[in-house]
Amino acid sequence: MTVEIGAALAALASGRVSEQFATGSVPAQDANDLLNPAALGRMLSNPLVRHPQVRVALSGKAVQPAFFIEDRRIGTQTVQDGIDAHSIAQWLTRGATITVDSVEYLSTAVLAICERLTEELGLTASATAYVTPPARQGLSPHTDEEDVFVLQTFGSKRWLIDPAQRQDIATAAGFAMNDGLERVTPRVLRPGDMFFMPAGTPHVATATGGLSIHLTFSVERARLHTALHAAVDRLASETPDLRMLQSWDFSPRGLLCYVEPLKTAVTRESRSEQADDRPSPFDDWDGLFHGAGSVRLVSGVEITEAGDGGSFDFGEFSIKASGETAAILRTLRDGRAFPLAEETAAEVTELLFQLIGRRVVTLRDA
Repeated sequence: MTVEIGAALAALASGRVSEQFATGSVPAQDANDLLNPAALGRMLSNPLVRHPQVRVALSGKAVQPAFFIEDRRIGTQTVQDGIDAHSIAQWLTRGATITVDSVEYLSTAVLAICERLTEELGLTASATAYVTPPARQGLSPHTDEEDVFVLQTFGSKRWLIDPAQRQDIATAAGFAMNDGLERVTPRVLRPGDMFFMPAGTPHVATATGGLSIHLTFSVERARLHTALHAAVDRLASETPDLRMLQSWDFSPRGLLCYVEPLKTAVTRESRSEQADDRPSPFDDWDGLFHGAGSVRLVSGVEITEAGDGGSFDFGEFSIKASGETAAILRTLRDGRAFPLAEETAAEVTELLFQLIGRRVVTLRDA
């Protein structure tokens, strides 16, 4: 399966260096097996997964790691930058996008795809996962300095991609939403859908119809300044007189200007060491968006009635609901389970997504 996916992705580039946007697809189930919410939850719970491999962004801005890391035990040592999977789930309920870098180190299937791409293209490939909650924009419009293969594995995502405005010199940078990007025909990717996007292509993506997960496989071409630096070093070693010349500034700023990531020092927030045995939401999200199982309440709730709705207080947070969503909350409060269906209304799915992420409800098999 992974061999076929790797070959299909490589075929999109049609050569070692491609300048053309291209689309394709693989079987949806094969893509879903690569990375789904349940698999994501296992990754985030692995104590070897740490910041900055996992990052969080909300409304286009990075969330300080103090808000989603915790002390984790690795062997006989304790690290202070382990990932708190429950905090990650809560950030998703707030609309944040989660990024997991170097997924090839966490999945043998993804590693096999990276190895196939590396072999086919002669360029080292690495994988990144992007997880976006329902109806939310992932990152702000931007360009990448690497060639990128995108594969949707779970849910769906709406992309605006404008090859016509591709940069002559590719950089990883923000891109202002303009008339050209707004006028392009949107592309909606579902599990198995994929595309190849050359470096420097402006794009922006928004999750549709549920939690969205996609993988990017990035391949970076050799940099001009790196090649020139190596060539001059080699020439100087062969020509002693050149060593008398003043050194040339080969830093990115001295030859080509690149965007540097903003580095922000933060004070890590203290966390309770008390064990938390409430259910992890990631397995439950998997079932929610497949319409499998039934939902039950696992925490207390107090209701202040108001007409056909009311205010529902779960202790750490409260929500206001009316109509069908209020009726579901009363059903759960009364100790009854709410059965899921493939055609569950969008507002109900959004409510349950929020409640699962905050661990006040959980799923059980039908």
